[in-house]
Amino acid sequence: MGRFRFSLQRVLDYRVQQEEEARLHLAKANAILNRLRERKRRIEKEIEETHGSFERKKGGTYAWFLAECEKNLTREREWIEKEISQQIDRVETLKKEYIQRMLERKKMEKLKEKQEREFYYEEAKKEQKQADEISTLRFERDFY
Repeated sequence: MGRFRFSLQRVLDYRVQQEEEARLHLAKANAILNRLRERKRRIEKEIEETHGSFERKKGGTYAWFLAECEKNLTREREWIEKEISQQIDRVETLKKEYIQRMLERKKMEKLKEKQEREFYYEEAKKEQKQADEISTLRFERDFY
């Protein structure tokens, strides 16, 4: 019996590599998104703390300083919210790309499986034909 060899194995390997790269890009983008969200949480906590200090220290230059800090933190939070929005879009794009590459790889694997089944089916047919021919020859030799 012969051994199956997939003629498009290099293409399949390339598709697997592309899928892996897409998965890594998606993981990195998700990590960036998580860091941005964590940074936003820290800034919101700082805003709350600053606002609390501002309420306790109304009046004077320290209150002015706290108000400026709160404004700066609020601007930074708005900037981070824009960054988060952009990163979410990047993650969605990368997720679609990953899914597309995964589907391409799966198509190639299904093609490989189909060709492998066909190959072994044909091999079994050849073996059966050889066994039938041998049986026929023995029968003819023994019968006549």
